[in-house]
Amino acid sequence: MRADFTAALLTWRGILRKQGLISYGLVTVPAKDGGPAVWQIMAAVVDVPTVQADLDLGEVAVRLLGEDLEGRVAYTESYPTQMGFGLGIISQPVMSPEGDLTLFPTEEAQSGADASVGRIGLAVSLSCPPGGDHGLLVVGNCLDPEQVVPLAGVVAVIGGNSTFVDDAPDADETESET
Repeated sequence: MRADFTAALLTWRGILRKQGLISYGLVTVPAKDGGPAVWQIMAAVVDVPTVQADLDLGEVAVRLLGEDLEGRVAYTESYPTQMGFGLGIISQPVMSPEGDLTLFPTEEAQSGADASVGRIGLAVSLSCPPGGDHGLLVVGNCLDPEQVVPLAGVVAVIGGNSTFVDDAPDADETESET
């Protein structure tokens, strides 16, 4: 059974890597007061708008999302990261009995969710350099929606402490080697 589970996870990881994911992990923590934690966390480099002005893109995104998500069960926050700015989102998506997923449900939809079909926890972090161009998107989900806040903490730490490293040699280094 363990070998089958490991093979399935490695196959899933391979599929995700082919789609551009740079990191994928399954976090499991032993049972405690709130039950065992089983979190799935993924990270990918994504394109973001290039910004030339002195503009806090994270704050702009949080304000726009805040307006879009008004009346929804979701939390957004802008925060500084090692790269520059960061944007975080926490939600407890609801899945209908028909299999439809609502990422940012209203309070009515969330309270009316059938516990057997249910809710999950979702945490997202986007960190980018001040000028934009590329960013690191970290997405975590958990089957227990009550664990979304600690999951969001891990997602924010991953996104907030990550940086991009350019391994390409500088033009000066290339010329001196030839």
